[in-house]
This record gives sequence, structure tokens and C-alpha cells, in this order.
Amino acid sequence: MSKGGYVDVPHDDYASEPIPGVPAPLPEGEKLLWQGSPDWRSLALHAFHVRKVAIYFAILMAWRGMSSWADGNGVAEALTYAMGLAPMAAIGLCILALLAYAYARMTIYTITSRRVLMRSGVAMPITVNLPFKRIDGASLKLYGDGTGDLPLQLAKDDRIAILAIWPNMRPWRLGRPEPMLRSLRNAGAVAEVLSAALSGARVPAMRAEPGVVPKASPELRPAHWAPTAFPRTTGARDMSAAIIRQFSSFRPVHGVFIVLALVIGFVAVARVTGLGVLRMPEAEVVQYRDIRFADRADGSVGISDAKTAALILIIEPGQGGFIRGVMRGRARERRLDGFGPEQPFRLSRHADGRITLEDTATTIKIVLNSFGPTNAEAFARLLQQ
Repeated sequence: MSKGGYVDVPHDDYASEPIPGVPAPLPEGEKLLWQGSPDWRSLALHAFHVRKVAIYFAILMAWRGMSSWADGNGVAEALTYAMGLAPMAAIGLCILALLAYAYARMTIYTITSRRVLMRSGVAMPITVNLPFKRIDGASLKLYGDGTGDLPLQLAKDDRIAILAIWPNMRPWRLGRPEPMLRSLRNAGAVAEVLSAALSGARVPAMRAEPGVVPKASPELRPAHWAPTAFPRTTGARDMSAAIIRQFSSFRPVHGVFIVLALVIGFVAVARVTGLGVLRMPEAEVVQYRDIRFADRADGSVGISDAKTAALILIIEPGQGGFIRGVMRGRARERRLDGFGPEQPFRLSRHADGRITLEDTATTIKIVLNSFGPTNAEAFARLLQQ
């Protein structure tokens, strides 16, 4: 042990290992009891939180779609706007999954008759050495997918750096970090091996995780995980008191996601229903024009004044992409709602500078400034011609 009560973290990143995960030959009398690595899928879920990140992006996408729909856009436009986040979500989730896979491939946990070793790290792998005399006890957490975690509680006077063990540490133990054998496929069986080793019992040697998960004995699964006192005898701890304890599955991060979901839900309800929303009066309309759009035989689009039938503008094929897109979307929505082209669209300029396009058939209004000044100006010119 080093000065100041910190646990030694010996490592040799590039020397050949006599046993994978063990940087040096085992001393005489020390036996290898078990070795294993995290399951990368479980590591992605519980250490890198890909499920929570996916839910977060799903909430954001739903919020974007509902906001677009509440602003008067059609279902197709709202879905398109919402799916704009899909590429970013896919890239983020792939990065997290690749990190989980890399860490799982580079991590090896080892239990011997005298200590626990944790070799981990992608760019700079290190091996953490945890002698049993520095371990006060352990905990067990089982997940629904059959994997589990085994955090190790260190002695009161011992400390270990977070950067030396992450992500192999118990979450939210920042003041007193707890090393953790994470996302094990057969956590119950490993718990039995560790419990027997801590108590000094002889157990059959295991070089890898077995394919069948043995049933954990009742004493390994009490209803709480309150710390257990370890009496000292002649300068060492009596490991016969060591047990494996289950710990609660609720984490503070769950509360953060719950609060976030509630806030977004309340805001969405307010946007859609108007409940609790303070709406400012709409700025006065200073200029408006009723217009109609018609497809022409040569592929161009003709825009005419609804009152005088005078032709305002002809948009040639390949030009006016924004105007074409908006009007085709509006025409599609009309057909879905059972309306024809008879009723005009009202293009308006407001006192606050906004340019709006209202479908007099469906009463849906689009604020064109939301698409940028250049696109809004393309419609604004129709008021002047």
C-alpha cells in the first residue's frame, strides 16, 4: 500500500502476461479461481446508458414533431422535422455501443485465492490489484437480462482513483469510489466464488465463466445491503464475516430522466391544448393577398391573384424550390382533408414583419419566417407583384 492510505495500482501495459489479465506469475500458494469479462451488450445498457440516450433522443424527436404540428404544419412535415434528429441519434448510439464493445474486449476480471485483479482500458490499459485484506465486503446486483454487477467496498482508510477504474466502478460513489466487476454473465456464480474466497473457503478452480448459471444460495441475497463490520484479529481482518449483499437498483440518474420526461410532457400538453399558455395578441395584418397555384402543362407552376385571376408569377421547372415544396405540401393536406383547389391561400404581412400563409380551406397558418429570411422573402415578393 502506498502513502496516504491509497490502494496500489501496479501496471505494465506492454509486458507479456503469463496469464491473460495477470501481469506477473502468481506467487507460490496463490490459486486462480475465476476469470471473466463484461458482456458488451449489458455494459452498453448499464454503463454507457444507450437505452436512456435512445429514450432521450426519442423524447426530443417527439417534441420536435409535436411542436411542428402545433404550429400548423401537416403530419408529413411534422414527421420530417422530427426525423431530422435521427442521424445524430444513430451516430451517438453507435459511438456508445462501440465504446462498450471495446471496453468489454479489453477488460479481464480475475479472482484468486488472495486478491481481485481488474485489467481494463482501451488506449492505456492498466491492471488494478485489490488484495483481500483491503476489501471490507462486496455487493451483488442482478439485472433482468441475467447479467449482474459485483461492487467491492474497500477498507475505510483506502482510496482509489476514479480514472484508474472507470467504467469498472459503482455509480455515484464519487467520495469513496468502489471498484466493480461489471456486467458479468453469471454474476450469481461469481458471487459465490468471491464470497468463498473472501471467507477463506476452498472452491473449485474456474478459468472462465460457465455456460449455466448456478442458483445463488439464499445467504448471498439478503433484503438489504447495509455495510457489515469486520473485526480485526492480529492486524488483519477476519474474512469469515464477508458476505455478498444485494444493493438497490434505483439510481439518481433515473430521477433525472423522470423529471425530464415530466417537464417535456407538461410543455407538450400546454403547446397542443393551450392550457396554461399565455398568448400574446397577433400583430395586425398590414397587407394581404389571396392567391391560387396551378400546375401547367410544361411543368411550371402558375401563381395568380384569386380576386382578379391575373397571373402574378410563373415558376419554371427546377426553380422556386421552396415555394413549390410548401404549396405541394399544402395541396396534399387539402386532399387528405377532402378539400379541392377552389378556395385560395391568403398571404399576409404583419406589423411585426412576419409573413404568414393561411390555407382558407383548412385554416392552417404557416409562419414563413420560421424557414429563414430568404425563403420568407420569396413569398413576400408575391405581395408586391
